[in-house]
Amino acid sequence: FRVLRASLQSAKQLISNAIPQLEKVLPIVKDGYDDVEEYRGICHEQIIVINLHAYLTELSNLGSAVSIRNELAATVLHEIAHFLEWGTGHGTAWRHTYQQLIVGLLSHCDSLQSANV
Repeated sequence: FRVLRASLQSAKQLISNAIPQLEKVLPIVKDGYDDVEEYRGICHEQIIVINLHAYLTELSNLGSAVSIRNELAATVLHEIAHFLEWGTGHGTAWRHTYQQLIVGLLSHCDSLQSANV
């Protein structure tokens, strides 16, 4: 689980760098382990838990640390959208917020990639 915990921390750092406005929200994102359920994350009113057990198979399927980090970042943003749009489920407000967060992350990653070319 050390690899997954490190990947989650890396995902949170990537999000923080890409979307600095989320720095105050990221501390409520915690890692958890639930081998009974296969959900990737859950948002409660004051805490977001990322279920590392759901990523065990990803370790062998995705392989690279970057791929796992990216999957975790997408899950963290999914749950942050729930936090920001509390009570809206996967409705229009949530979808709009999630889309904005993903676009912010991808824009940051594109700019990093362009700088390295």
